[in-house]
Amino acid sequence: MIARRYRAVMLGCGAALFAYLILRIGPATVLASFRDSPGVCFLVIVFPCVALKMFDTLAWRFTFPQGRVPFLPLASAVLAGHAVASATRQHDRRKRYYI
Repeated sequence: MIARRYRAVMLGCGAALFAYLILRIGPATVLASFRDSPGVCFLVIVFPCVALKMFDTLAWRFTFPQGRVPFLPLASAVLAGHAVASATRQHDRRKRYYI
């Protein structure tokens, strides 16, 4: 019960901070920056995620040195594993145990 309240409070704080920053910068300025350079904004948003998943896949590849698995099938297996793990409640229980 406390965890739900904590999540709700953190979500509210994050949303309030986001709204404050958008209002302080100005919505028109933010929209203009997305209109002027959509490729750069896309790169800033997507590149860190792609790099993280790539290094995660490489780490799994070097974990088992005997039989090398090709990168693309391993990357799809890692992404599928992350999707299943984040969609199940068991993932949250184990995470709380380690924290």
